[in-house]
Amino acid sequence: EIKFFATQIETTNELETSIKGMYVAGDGPGVAGNIVSAAATGLIPAQAILAKITGA
Repeated sequence: EIKFFATQIETTNELETSIKGMYVAGDGPGVAGNIVSAAATGLIPAQAILAKITGA
């Protein structure tokens, strides 16, 4: 379950914004409530970017 703690930027499930290739992480997407979850949100766009680069 994701809880929103701030104004949320519209993103895809991979946290990509409406600007192609621009991702948000940390407190940027508005879903992190603490430092641990802010750090963890970095994994979501990182995996998406790696998949695009490697074609996986």
